[in-house]
Amino acid sequence: MIYHFFIAQSQRRRRPLSPSASIRARLSTKSSHVDMRAAQRSATAPCALATRANATSTSARRCASVMRATASEDETLRSFDPDMVGYLAPELLVSNLTVRDGDDGCVGKGAFSQCFLGTLRTDDGADVDVVVKRYLEVPGRDVGSFYDDEWDACRVLRACPGVAPFLGAAGVQQYLVWENVGLVTLENALEGGDDVFQEARRAMPNALGSASTDAECFLAIAKSLTASIAAIHGNDIIHRDVKPSNVLLSDTRGVVLCDLGAAADVETGRGMDGEAIFDPIYGAPEQFEIVQTGGGMLGGLFGRKNSEKSSFELRATGETPTFLFDAFSLGMTLLRLGVPSLRSETAISQARKDIDALCGGDIVRWRNEICVAGVNDWSLVDGTGAWDTIARLTHPLPSARLSVDTAEF
Repeated sequence: MIYHFFIAQSQRRRRPLSPSASIRARLSTKSSHVDMRAAQRSATAPCALATRANATSTSARRCASVMRATASEDETLRSFDPDMVGYLAPELLVSNLTVRDGDDGCVGKGAFSQCFLGTLRTDDGADVDVVVKRYLEVPGRDVGSFYDDEWDACRVLRACPGVAPFLGAAGVQQYLVWENVGLVTLENALEGGDDVFQEARRAMPNALGSASTDAECFLAIAKSLTASIAAIHGNDIIHRDVKPSNVLLSDTRGVVLCDLGAAADVETGRGMDGEAIFDPIYGAPEQFEIVQTGGGMLGGLFGRKNSEKSSFELRATGETPTFLFDAFSLGMTLLRLGVPSLRSETAISQARKDIDALCGGDIVRWRNEICVAGVNDWSLVDGTGAWDTIARLTHPLPSARLSVDTAEF
């Protein structure tokens, strides 16, 4: 479950601007967000070394893309709402898209959207296998703004190797379309329990190459996932929802991220304020506080048993997103992958509760003081040398947390 907390008074967020307005907005936004960006870079100093080097070229690429669109603005723009600034027109024609929107074609469903299989007819007459997302009408929620935000993030990351390849939007707030590079997620593989790496090898034999042992597969997945997140950060985007169900095991692309619905853009400020979005298992602890509402302390599955049933609620802190949000989520994802007893969703959920409630978010203390000897097999993370990196990625203090682009496996 993903928690959505609205910090601002209004649920409606900014709409995409027309190309000419986008150029002006990006130029003015750079100065208005300079303090925000400086704080981001300071908080993630190691990450800044790589990102700062290409920040100028990233901005130039975005402006160049917008300027190209401006050249044919009369042809590509239309007004979808007279009360709003003009939208960028969808890149794809709905008439060229065939969507299998029945139960047999549905490959995923969330609170606000569904994903389906489909085919896209290209200009040269070829049919390309695609995955399409359609947002749902949800009473009381401006789901259209979610569509716009994800479309914006996908355009920014169109050439990024760390995400599923985005082909464009089709129709007016109808579909977002990606090339189908694989349907098996890391969550699917984890459902196999002890067979997780066998499932991974089956999904991406070419991408894993010579990695035949569990240790080799674990390291290959860890390295590829880390590189993909670092590539996203290199485009000034924070994914904000890194978790196994959003990690694709692609034989042609390697380990890549999908679902950019929660992404935040550091450069423009889109998604940087107004709403806290996190999964309580993988979300960085600075995003929320845990308030006990009844019962005793947690525990039992991996540590001390308690006679009382505890109840807690999460309250958003309103913390501004940073690249370190994704670093923490990466660490929790790899913890689940690397420790067999944590591979079920129930187990990792209970472990996270224990880590937060009993150990103040300190994963090292949780392992040393709470976990019962003999229950967890640490040989994979210890034998590959990954434990230290995982512990540093999941440090409860952002200032002490390892950044993604300095993590090594």
